[in-house]
Amino acid sequence: MHFPAEPHQPSSPFSSMFPEPGCTAAPTADRPVKKHDTMERVEPYGLVTYRLAPLRPDILVTMGLCTHVRNMPEVFERIIQRPRAPAETVSPRTGSSTSECKAQGAHVSVGYVPADSPGSELQAARTEPEAESGSVHRPDKPVSTWLCMNPGSLVGVDQVLLGVLRAVEHYEDGKMKTNDLRKEILYCASPSRNIAQALRHIGLRPEMPHLVLVMVQMNEDEQKETCSGIHGQWSDLSKLGELTDTQYIKSLVGITEDEAALPGGFPAAVVGRLASKFI
Repeated sequence: MHFPAEPHQPSSPFSSMFPEPGCTAAPTADRPVKKHDTMERVEPYGLVTYRLAPLRPDILVTMGLCTHVRNMPEVFERIIQRPRAPAETVSPRTGSSTSECKAQGAHVSVGYVPADSPGSELQAARTEPEAESGSVHRPDKPVSTWLCMNPGSLVGVDQVLLGVLRAVEHYEDGKMKTNDLRKEILYCASPSRNIAQALRHIGLRPEMPHLVLVMVQMNEDEQKETCSGIHGQWSDLSKLGELTDTQYIKSLVGITEDEAALPGGFPAAVVGRLASKFI
């Protein structure tokens, strides 16, 4: 397998925030793969790996774009039913298992909140008690998870990376707004401050034809296993902008024409809302 010598980055006005992806040359006897190498592509899925530098260079996020997914309901069920990653098995604050969630709550974990579902606002909100003021419990187990997002609700790669960065910080500090790391990533990647609305906005639904796969701190074998269960057309991540539903995002977030006219345009306005969401 050959990797180009020059790194490739999907088009984004905020590339300076997360300056890698880099790429590696093909592994050889005198150059084994290192733990934190980042690749341009993992064939045949076209995955791109980013390092959250300079704030969290220890966190790697791998993303892929899959269109015309033929087994979306199966993928949706797989997300709900798959065994949780070690980081999500036990709450870092209470020590209680999250596997006790009911089926309806499990649907919320991937961002699917039926509009007519009774109490959907409550189910999407965090169910664990608030952390005591000044007490911070950093989990002993590392962050490792994967999830899918609605590409129509994304303005670019940096929206996802910023969401992951925020969610990891909340998880490690024991201050998550939701009760699940995947939900926390979805919530943090959406400009909406309403949890249920944010999950509906950016999460996966079984009737969707396209998805963005986000894998946090997963090795190559885990990535390939995850991708092999998604049957569709894997596309270059730089095509993400072609699937963005600008009008839907504008109506949801309330981006004005004046904001969209500022340097960086509409994507900058959305990421700006994300940056100020928790201030």
